[in-house]
Amino acid sequence: MYAATHTDRSGRERVNAVFLTHDAEGRAVGASLRGTLPGSTFKGLSRDSDKEAGYFSHTTGEGQPGQNRVLVVAESPIDGLSVAALLYPDYRTTVAATDGAGPLPTRAIDDALAQGKVVSCAFDNDRPGDRRWQEVRELYPTTGNIVRDVPPALGKDWNDALRASAGQEREKGQQPEHGHEHAKARERDDRADRRH
Repeated sequence: MYAATHTDRSGRERVNAVFLTHDAEGRAVGASLRGTLPGSTFKGLSRDSDKEAGYFSHTTGEGQPGQNRVLVVAESPIDGLSVAALLYPDYRTTVAATDGAGPLPTRAIDDALAQGKVVSCAFDNDRPGDRRWQEVRELYPTTGNIVRDVPPALGKDWNDALRASAGQEREKGQQPEHGHEHAKARERDDRADRRH
């Protein structure tokens, strides 16, 4: 994960979070970009990115390498990281993002399931997100360790939910604790504990 500042064709300064995508052999095959300036809604791919060739992957949280308990599959890196922060803050969590309709990270899903991990499908709360979930259910019809974590009604995706949660806590003058999301995380923790 990187940050990049550049001037666009109109002379305006732009700042983007840059999430590198890699293929199965670990070669960089592109980058997912997300605008970071206040009010920015920019989302895109870097020039020459091949979203069919790979996906973003990052591990977050406490614990030793190899002791991940959750794989979060999301449509964007920022949504996956938001889910990890809101729902699985106490676990070492791997995030795999598909850049929208890019290929599902089936190798990562297969590896996670073989190791008894929970796979959280954190797709957007919209029709494309529903289609992605259906695609997962068709590929893995009898797997109980795969769950769909639907964003709460605070927005379309998990980053909207994280920002809304943080904004609500700021209005109260408190540090974000993620309110009802924290209770849901405890429920998921209990499910993850029972599976291990």
